[in-house]
Amino acid sequence: MNKLLEVYFKQSLRPLIGRRPPISVAARTEQAFYNPFYLALLAFALSRVLIIAGFPMFVSDVEGLYFPTAVEWLLHGKAPYSELHFPYPPLALAIVGLPGLFSRQLEDYRFLFQICMLTVDCFGLWLLVRFLRSGFGLGNLKLSIAVWIYSILGLLCGSLLYDRLDLTLAVAFLAAVVTFKPNKGYGWGIYLALAIGFLIKIVPLIWAPFAAIADSIASQRKRFEWRIFARSLIFGIAAPLLVLKVLDITFAGFVFKSLRDHLDRGIQIESLWASPLLVLKLIDPSISLSIEFNFGSHHLAGEAVFPMYLVLSKWMGPVSIIVLLVIFTWVGLKRSGLSMRGCLDWVITVLLVWLVTARVLSPQFFIWLIPLLSASLAVTPSVTAMILSILLFLLNFAVFPLGFAGIVAFDPLWVSALCARNIVLISLAALMLFRCTYRAKNNEMA
Repeated sequence: MNKLLEVYFKQSLRPLIGRRPPISVAARTEQAFYNPFYLALLAFALSRVLIIAGFPMFVSDVEGLYFPTAVEWLLHGKAPYSELHFPYPPLALAIVGLPGLFSRQLEDYRFLFQICMLTVDCFGLWLLVRFLRSGFGLGNLKLSIAVWIYSILGLLCGSLLYDRLDLTLAVAFLAAVVTFKPNKGYGWGIYLALAIGFLIKIVPLIWAPFAAIADSIASQRKRFEWRIFARSLIFGIAAPLLVLKVLDITFAGFVFKSLRDHLDRGIQIESLWASPLLVLKLIDPSISLSIEFNFGSHHLAGEAVFPMYLVLSKWMGPVSIIVLLVIFTWVGLKRSGLSMRGCLDWVITVLLVWLVTARVLSPQFFIWLIPLLSASLAVTPSVTAMILSILLFLLNFAVFPLGFAGIVAFDPLWVSALCARNIVLISLAALMLFRCTYRAKNNEMA
């Protein structure tokens, strides 16, 4: 009988054994406050409030392009592209027009546009955290590192972050990593993400051939699948171009005209190609070199910009991408596909090499790298990469907005800051390219 009672009480009390005492609301709040991940989220929120409240407009597309376009289109009824010049594809026009539905004053329009970009920013952060947690199994500490980096790099962009459309491209490039699956390649998600980004700005199309190659070598057969490659190119490049052609016909040819205008642009003053000429101007002020404003930005002009140099600056970007495609294919075949970490590093490398070699380099282009660098530095911690990344964004902030007027005036201090930023950009690109190729050479996960 005693034995039966003992067993009965043990069974009755088992649910209570080992149970922690209930935690009060105050204790839960205190635990959450000291959680590094929640502290990082708080830092993100404060940094974004500071951007909206503390950074005034400065050479802003909101003032010079977005707001006038929205007013002329929605208020005065002018037809986009045919009667109204707008240099970006139709989805960008829709985003620009959305705040114009609710505001007629520049200040109100800018605030609503910033809220739109803040929404994109928060979605990008959510996508980043979800990707790092599910794809790499990172804990709260490393996730907090990623959020801190994301917050700091965004803050160093200043007013550029929410006064431009480039955050949408940052999310599109992050999707190029999130939608990749080792040994399987890409699904339909990558083509949807690239298509959305393509209809805002053309730049995301740069990853389409890499995605096609990644699909073609994901079968682990150590050979190139041409059938898969052709299918991926159709969905990744041909389909978006067809959509754009239909829109071009709809708008009487003005879509492609706006795109062709970009090809006629000169060497932008912030680009790597401009730095040697700016230094030459400082050494010898008598040389024929000036700065002119066209196509919405400042470009170099004068006899110092000799024709062969201009041709090289125009084609070096596409040639560098072709070379990277060859290296990317070799790496993928050597490893019978790519890992998620390798895919992340390669997207960063492609963007960095493009920024190094292209003759058009605006300060807002660095926004594309924010979620990618945050993910990479959390997944593969590197002191060198961390220092170069933060230094790159610090110097970019010095270039714009702090020293922009000085660069235009050929001020030695700010021209030196621009050259320093471009040197750091080259260094980071070289580091990432070395990381991608060195792993393949040493039979590590590419």
